[in-house]
Amino acid sequence: MNDHTLGIILKQTDYQEHSVLVHVLTEEYGKLSLVARGVRKSASKNAGSIFPYTLGEFTFDGHEGKTISTLKSAHTKQFFRSIHTDLGKGTIAALMCEVADQVTQEVEADAFYALLLTALTQLESSSHIDLVCALYFAKSLELLGIGPQVDGCVKCMRPKVVGIDVQEGGFVCQEHGHATHSIEQLKLFRYVLKADWKDLEVLSSLSTQWQWLVLLLMDFYTTHTGFALKAKQLYA
Repeated sequence: MNDHTLGIILKQTDYQEHSVLVHVLTEEYGKLSLVARGVRKSASKNAGSIFPYTLGEFTFDGHEGKTISTLKSAHTKQFFRSIHTDLGKGTIAALMCEVADQVTQEVEADAFYALLLTALTQLESSSHIDLVCALYFAKSLELLGIGPQVDGCVKCMRPKVVGIDVQEGGFVCQEHGHATHSIEQLKLFRYVLKADWKDLEVLSSLSTQWQWLVLLLMDFYTTHTGFALKAKQLYA
């Protein structure tokens, strides 16, 4: 039986001699592993439509209970050209897709599919790529139910805070922690955790330096999920 779906290609891995496994996140089916047979041969009709970090339309032989299905056809719907030509954007897309690949068994696939598609679309068109990445991690932590506490000290909820404690899960006051960041950075941290995508341009006017926040949110992610991020080495 042939099924059809839209999906975001998270990654591909070699499979047998001439084939690859295409890992696709979909709204309808969750995460799929599709065997693209013979795509490493020069005559393959699907080879040009299975690049990671692209939105595609896929036909596959779906059978209940199978963990791997055969890809019948693939057609690119959105290539995200600048992500594939800009090294910085490509690195951030790799981080985003690695997170989606790791956590989609933990959350509703449709919510994470929507988040990833929005983030890739923003990354494609924006020059504020670190801020886009920070917002993606903030939204990912929220979906996973492990978003940092930014309404007061995580231990006592006092509003006057002096630092951020990754292990404890958010802001800390002077009694329960120590100063880790400037007052300005504490404000930016809270703004991003409270922001939505429509706030991107306003946030971008507040600072030109966002890499520190991406790395901090990555620490929250790895600490509270237990997953490592291979693509972090490329970003850092």
